[in-house]
Amino acid sequence: MRIICPVKRVPDTAADKHVDPEDHTVDRDRSDPVLNANDEWAIEEALRIAERTPGTEIIALCMGPEQAQTTVRKALSYGLDGALQITDPALAGSDAAATARVLAAALSDEQFDLVIMGNQSSDARTMLVPAMLAEDLGIPALTYVKHLEIDGTTFTAHRETATGHAVVRAEGPLVVSVVEAINEPRYPT
Repeated sequence: MRIICPVKRVPDTAADKHVDPEDHTVDRDRSDPVLNANDEWAIEEALRIAERTPGTEIIALCMGPEQAQTTVRKALSYGLDGALQITDPALAGSDAAATARVLAAALSDEQFDLVIMGNQSSDARTMLVPAMLAEDLGIPALTYVKHLEIDGTTFTAHRETATGHAVVRAEGPLVVSVVEAINEPRYPT
């Protein structure tokens, strides 16, 4: 199995935020950036899948500036097998739709069974990128997942809903977005 884990460099949620007066985007260099916490749950779930499925390869995928190398290295420190980084100054300040299109373009030539990611980023909190990415890739999306089961190429997700939870299934390849309730991330090495 080959799993792709999109990860994002975000401003530390505990730090003061500053807006760049020229382009009106968050000045990400004025506070220490961190790996998006929701992505850590996705990484942990990918690692748990790999522990149950011998031969699984996990690749981080990061869209961001050169400085996002620290985020990529943090993701790799959990025990991932490799990483891809998309860097282009023209991508600065991208909205959810542009982010999904860029990630989909990067994955268009990649083989994968599962894209697993956090359901949102702590800087934007749109919760749109996972579903948009699946749409752009032309594959199913299972969102707001709090428990994931895999049987061959069939993925069964227990997902949070406004009224409780639902159980849904889809055939891979697919995009899964996870919520905090899915696991407790391990410490990186």
